[in-house]
Amino acid sequence: MLFAGSILSLPTLLLLATPAVGDFATDPTDTPEGALPMQPEPGAFPQQLPAPGALDGPDHTMALGDKILFINFDGADMNACNSGPQNNCSNLFFGQVLEYTGDAAKRASIIQIVRTRLNDFGITVTDARPGSGDYDMEMVGDWAGVEDPGFAGVAPSIDCFDNRGGEVSFTLEASGSSDGMSEIILQELAHTWGLEHIDDQGDLLYPTTEGQNKIFKDECLTIVRLNDNGSTSPVNANCNQMHTQFCSSNNQNSYQELLALFGPGIPDTTAPTVEILEPAEGATVEGDVNLKVSFEDNQSPIIINATITIESDSLDEPVENDGAYAGPSELDFPIAGLPSGEYTITIDAEDEDDNPTSDSVTFTIIGDPPAGSGGGEGGDDSGGATSSGTDGGGEGGGGEGEAGGGDSNGDGGNGDGDGGDDSGVETDSAGAGGGDDGGGCTVESPTSGVGWAALGLLGLVAFRRRD
Repeated sequence: MLFAGSILSLPTLLLLATPAVGDFATDPTDTPEGALPMQPEPGAFPQQLPAPGALDGPDHTMALGDKILFINFDGADMNACNSGPQNNCSNLFFGQVLEYTGDAAKRASIIQIVRTRLNDFGITVTDARPGSGDYDMEMVGDWAGVEDPGFAGVAPSIDCFDNRGGEVSFTLEASGSSDGMSEIILQELAHTWGLEHIDDQGDLLYPTTEGQNKIFKDECLTIVRLNDNGSTSPVNANCNQMHTQFCSSNNQNSYQELLALFGPGIPDTTAPTVEILEPAEGATVEGDVNLKVSFEDNQSPIIINATITIESDSLDEPVENDGAYAGPSELDFPIAGLPSGEYTITIDAEDEDDNPTSDSVTFTIIGDPPAGSGGGEGGDDSGGATSSGTDGGGEGGGGEGEAGGGDSNGDGGNGDGDGGDDSGVETDSAGAGGGDDGGGCTVESPTSGVGWAALGLLGLVAFRRRD
């Protein structure tokens, strides 16, 4: 365990994809001063049930590549039993796990990082509870009635060779970053597969939250315990029979042991589905246009990278805009200020495994926009869009942000970014060229049926003037 210092059921929102590997903003729990232990103090669970000798739930025998991880962000009432995740059983905590407070973008970012860390292994990661069969469940959220627990997560036991199959472990909201939360999740799960604490801050089995960008290292490392003063000491391993297949006694190779347990990763070769729902093919639209797009994939949640291209003889040149979106979702992109003419909008997209797909629609706009509805050619040199407000979440450094009236939380290269009004939608107040007599158009940030503000925006569109 770590110490800290649903397939989504609702449509998810546009977000800036968080790099799964790279520089991350430092969370206090990443530092030596703020690091928390990954496990509680001895005796912290006086009512703990004994670990079961064998799972009394569904048969967990599986082929390599069949391992399923269900990351539960939605909370649950935990029952005092040993029959596994299917019945919300726990032998550690018998009470309410609160819903994780992060929004859909944060949840998708955490899932993305977990998948990347496990990409080499035959493990499927989802936030939707499987309908049947065996799976591990990681409960992500604080415990009702438990304040300042002093640790980041906990697993029921070190289960050598993943002998008992599906189990329930816990990750508390000990870190403000997606990277930090992902590392806690991965350590607690790894304990239920037989991996133990080791003495290397770069490995996901280090016994505190200190450090960043941790991985399952492909090298033999000393198994340790965490001392009261925060230091580590070598200790006899619980699962030497498992570890000594790759290392000497009391050493562990996290990477090779997971590869042996679950087999190599199975490449995802299924392309996502991107469908333009509105406007309809061949439609005639008067005035502003609403572009409605559906994003789906065989994995969920998923980050889909998309380029939206608008082409027309009424424009000076095609306009391309890149964005990263969480799916499954249906998003609306309001497009304002386009002059009359025939238009083609094409969306080229790829999922996290670079499987490509595309969709396009051709339609006609009648009725030129009123003067001053957007920037045209000419005007001052300021150009571009400006933001009305500074509280909205922004694209800090290419990472993830949170829209709306709050600041961006840093993870995965994100930072505090200005941009967007309090609704999270960036608006154009100057126009593409800033001219008072312009008639440009803007493509605004998408909106979603769940009512949450979205991040990112499509750029301004310059068009040809007509005499």
